[in-house]
Amino acid sequence: KKGHLLVCEGGKVTESGQIVGGKCRQLLSGESVGGREVLRGESYAATIVADGKCELLSITAHYLHEVMGDDLQGCLERALMISAIRKSSSLSKLSPMQQDEIIDSVEIQSFKFGEKIQEKCRFALVLEGTLKQTGSEQEGANTILQRGEWFDEEGDLAGAMRHGFDEDNLERVSKNAEVVVGQVSIVDMENSYFVVGTKGCRLAFLTECAFHQAMVRAAGLPEGQEEGTAEDVSRKIMLIRKVRALRNLSHEQTQMVARAFVSETLKSGTFVVRQGEVGTCLYVLAKGELRVTIDKKTIRTLGRNACFGERALLFDEPRSASIVVTSHTAEIWSLEKKVFTEIVKGQMQQLLVERIKLQDTNVNLKDLEHIKLIGAGACGSVRLVEHRHTRTRYALKRVHKQDGKVPEEVKRETELLAENDHPFIQTYVKTMETNDSIYILTEA
Repeated sequence: KKGHLLVCEGGKVTESGQIVGGKCRQLLSGESVGGREVLRGESYAATIVADGKCELLSITAHYLHEVMGDDLQGCLERALMISAIRKSSSLSKLSPMQQDEIIDSVEIQSFKFGEKIQEKCRFALVLEGTLKQTGSEQEGANTILQRGEWFDEEGDLAGAMRHGFDEDNLERVSKNAEVVVGQVSIVDMENSYFVVGTKGCRLAFLTECAFHQAMVRAAGLPEGQEEGTAEDVSRKIMLIRKVRALRNLSHEQTQMVARAFVSETLKSGTFVVRQGEVGTCLYVLAKGELRVTIDKKTIRTLGRNACFGERALLFDEPRSASIVVTSHTAEIWSLEKKVFTEIVKGQMQQLLVERIKLQDTNVNLKDLEHIKLIGAGACGSVRLVEHRHTRTRYALKRVHKQDGKVPEEVKRETELLAENDHPFIQTYVKTMETNDSIYILTEA
């Protein structure tokens, strides 16, 4: 759950926790160990040592079988696939629905020692055994992938090699112990291939065809849809989920919005929006580069997948900045306010208006008027307050500092609130501090 573990094969661990000889690799937060041993009733093949202070979650084999039922192997393998996909540089960018479709589309097959993996895979994960990458003279070739490690079409080899860490900070590892360490390895997949190790290999892999069909299903398109169209709609759905004003739309509404985007190619120097004009569109930059200026002063540059102008879908207000194409050409996806309001109506639209108003983090304590006290305790109080100008109402929680410092539990509370954006969870706006108190501002 927190901290790092060292998985040590061979060698010895002294009473003081020092690792002598053998080979060590590191497990990071969110990773698991012991699944294979539980499935097969085997002894642990490695010694696991805490690399500093750690917090672990554990479950016995008895309770695991009781919870998971007869298909324990399938459940553990699915969990391994979910973990790998979330760490993949390419597949992690997809929406949860797309990732679920991918997992359902994965094929699982067992291979014997010495077999070559001939199938061109979009993604492949080692469930059991080992694979050796060979056939390339590039640095990083001849890598051995073990259980829980994967490769994808972009040549991203991940697993122990992905988990780069600082050898100098590994005080428990003696100098004669081999440390498996490094950065992400990008391999020339065109000139290399994988061979199954001595103990065989059980592999979960995703073909190009299966990936395409998964994207078609996730987008709600009919079977046989052209690949480009399916992936475009899937990418739009993924980007919609990143727009704060749109991420809580229903699945059906999200699909309708994705299909309503209009694609346009603009030349260098073309203005996408002009400062002061009343906005009527949300934009997504599919390809190219844009420059944002305020009063003719450059503020920042926007790259691929950047979204801007979402407030125009809900408010009649002037654009706060100008945005112009700086690349040779730029592909822009746009969504008209008129089309959006036909898809999202009534209470849902009003909810989006209220939630997007909460994005204004320029509010400070002087802007707020007290309405009433909601509750009070030994450490602080919660009040209903209202913005003097916008009349937006908030809940303002005040907590007293301890010796001039914010209590740790309050820090954790604000971190959790900031990470969550869900209609059933109170929306976090910001925190403000004085010498003796911290104030947490949320929706009322």
